[in-house]
Amino acid sequence: LEGLREKEKVGIGPTFHVTGAGSSAGILYERLRNVIDYKDEHLLRRNAVERILKRKLFYEEGKHLGEGLVKELIWAGYLRNDTVSLATVGEIDEIVAKYLELTDVNIDKVKADDIRGWAIGVMSAEIDAKLVPQRIEEALVRAMFRWLSGKIAIKEVDERGKEVQIFLGIRRSLFREDIASLRYRLLLVYVPEWSSPSRPFLARFKEHFPKIWTEVERQIKNPLNNKLAKFLQPYTPPFLILRELVEVDHLENLLADQATLEDKIETACERKYLVARDKVGRSILRSTIYIFLTKMLLAYVLEMPADLYLYGRLKALPLVINSLFPPALMFSVGSSIKIPGRDNTERIKQIVLEIVYDGEGGTVLPQSVQIRNYFLERMFGWLYAVGFVVSFGVIIYFLSLLEFGFPSTVLFLFFLSLVSFFAYRISLTAREYLVISQREGLGSAVIDFFTLPFLRVGHWLSSEFAKINVFSEV
Repeated sequence: LEGLREKEKVGIGPTFHVTGAGSSAGILYERLRNVIDYKDEHLLRRNAVERILKRKLFYEEGKHLGEGLVKELIWAGYLRNDTVSLATVGEIDEIVAKYLELTDVNIDKVKADDIRGWAIGVMSAEIDAKLVPQRIEEALVRAMFRWLSGKIAIKEVDERGKEVQIFLGIRRSLFREDIASLRYRLLLVYVPEWSSPSRPFLARFKEHFPKIWTEVERQIKNPLNNKLAKFLQPYTPPFLILRELVEVDHLENLLADQATLEDKIETACERKYLVARDKVGRSILRSTIYIFLTKMLLAYVLEMPADLYLYGRLKALPLVINSLFPPALMFSVGSSIKIPGRDNTERIKQIVLEIVYDGEGGTVLPQSVQIRNYFLERMFGWLYAVGFVVSFGVIIYFLSLLEFGFPSTVLFLFFLSLVSFFAYRISLTAREYLVISQREGLGSAVIDFFTLPFLRVGHWLSSEFAKINVFSEV
């Protein structure tokens, strides 16, 4: 409620106006680029900020970038015209300047390029937060942290470490934030003054930056926060629904009437299910187009020339299968993803009412989180290795029966892995509001086990391929 009142009080003053905003050419370009750039939809704006910063810092050396950055974001449709204050444009220049101060700091065993990349990533997260303040979302994080922190016991870390890991786990599960955003938020936890540092403070900060950098990286790279994010995922939808109620109704009056609140929860759930269905549809379309475009490009650049060089002819059947099968599989698997139903809504309603009216009472969480079991991890590692060999071996065997050559086989496995990863990522969107575990039989468990290697390879390929994706750097 405090966050809501803070949002109501904020005034932006004179705003920045851009002539020609919303031009079809700028928006069309970004839509085309976002088809090719397969990152999560809610991170597109921050990714755009980082991309523009990298280009401008390379050509303009970081001087007075705020105006140009805001113009490009408005032209591309990431920001609406007349919504960014003139004061914010100046503050962006100050943000850029303070991060550039960090790029010449030496950190033991860390490359200068890595420090610069770290600084630009965190810089983009702070600028994005400045351009589109997330006051309600930050209030939601605080509320979820207060509700959860006393309900979870973790033996592996001390109390401070537990709080940091729960904080990161909440941000990962609630908003699926990327590493740059997590670094920025954790930096503010350790150094709240960083949001508006004085010149003397900035000089002192630079001296302690190597230690702060090391601590931030240590906490973020701790596998505990990622496991906590998965553990907490079923408990994030009620808080997302609370955010929806804040944005639609005056929450303070709504909380006074439980019957009305329950009706509003049901309405909000149904509305978010429809939004999730639309997002899934767009993600399926984007991923299918990306798979098709990339496959056709590689067919002309690699597969066809390799066939001609190795075999003296084009192998028609493998070429056709490789061209049509990956996008068709992407579309069919994506279309089978289901959206939550009525039972899920009832469970969300139950947890929201507990959060609102019970406060510290009644818990729906176990009292501790089992983070690591080395015996089970090692056993699963061996099983995973067997599954990896069997899964890829069976596919390679059947491809050989269809007379797939080496280049065609590699490309088939490449796209099968990417499709597996894209389908999994899209399913996360469908499960964003899911609190009821979906029951799976033995058959589903076996299928999941043997498709896991493709999912893991697809995850690795997507991250590595992004580094050399020519289109993504335009």
